[in-house]
Amino acid sequence: MWKAKGAICSAMSYPPQVVIDPPDGADAGEPQKASRAGSSRNAAVPAQDEAASRSRGAANAKQRDGVNKTQIALKALRSKRGASLAELQELTGWQPHSVRGFLSGMVRKKLGLMLTSEVGKDDVRRYRIDDAASA
Repeated sequence: MWKAKGAICSAMSYPPQVVIDPPDGADAGEPQKASRAGSSRNAAVPAQDEAASRSRGAANAKQRDGVNKTQIALKALRSKRGASLAELQELTGWQPHSVRGFLSGMVRKKLGLMLTSEVGKDDVRRYRIDDAASA
């Protein structure tokens, strides 16, 4: 049986206090607090997400060394060859839509850099910061 703690007026308080009546035969001295059902904080990581968490771990390790993901991505984009969407994802641990948003919002709009895009012989689109055109 679930009971709200306190009077009806205090039911509007946040966070709500929920108390569970102890089962028969249990210690009735202290009420037990309810835990959220389906909470996944302590759940095991599924096998398909392990590779993604390893790639995020590599990106997080670089960030701890005093280099953030923006600097990593900009360095890759300034290289002579440039970087593909997949390479930027791997380097930063970002999702594809986040990489595209970074290219459009941060590189082009906020930083005002000239970003060029070319499809190579391998049919992979590569993005590169053209420093000569930005100056």
